[in-house]
Amino acid sequence: PNSLKRKRAEVSQSSQFKTQRERILRRDDWTCQGCGLDDDPDALEVHHARYPQNPEDHVPDSWLQTVCGPCNLAEREDRLHGGKGGRVGG
Repeated sequence: PNSLKRKRAEVSQSSQFKTQRERILRRDDWTCQGCGLDDDPDALEVHHARYPQNPEDHVPDSWLQTVCGPCNLAEREDRLHGGKGGRVGG
């Protein structure tokens, strides 16, 4: 688990992911797909709706969406407490 978390952190710092992140933000018109926030680009994050089993595998754009921090946190909390997530953009 810790090594998986560490590997995901490494991947998120890669230039490939940074390019993909920018592409997702543009695709979603710099707007949170959960609550519609669109006036604070610095508050936006790219949320993984799914993760590949191997953290080194490519994550398709369709598995990513733009969310604000509070919506991303709500999604994570839902999953941590036994929910399936999917509240953002769904």
